[in-house]
Amino acid sequence: MAGFSETVNRACEDFLARARAMPGAVINEAAERIIARSPVGMPETWKKKPPSGYVPGQFRSNWNLGVDAIDRTTTNETNSFYLQGRERMPADPFGHRFYISNSKPYAWRLEVDGWSRQAPNGMVRLTAAEFSTILQIAARNVGGRPQAREYA
Repeated sequence: MAGFSETVNRACEDFLARARAMPGAVINEAAERIIARSPVGMPETWKKKPPSGYVPGQFRSNWNLGVDAIDRTTTNETNSFYLQGRERMPADPFGHRFYISNSKPYAWRLEVDGWSRQAPNGMVRLTAAEFSTILQIAARNVGGRPQAREYA
């Protein structure tokens, strides 16, 4: 049987490991929702004419993770429907800010101006409205609540 201090140390280590995993789990869940809601290549459903140089699929392929700064890069990819830059997630996320962004020139119009009938209410704002659910899912994915563990 472990001593009291060993039990407390293991509980603290477990808690910190799960706390370090939370930002990544939240980012994964939020990004998945944002990307799934992002319209792809149906300009015929748009209320306005597509911008010059529009290529179907590029918007959904341009969601980026920024660590401590917004990632403003873009790609010409048309079928990379996952969060770019996920490998930048630090092992110790404490003290960092994380940004999920899309720097395609028409991103703001899709999010705010209702430019696409596929996403008339935006993608980010709908995901932000679900943030408490996202936190619950992330917590479950990293191991639940601390008091649910046995340490003795």
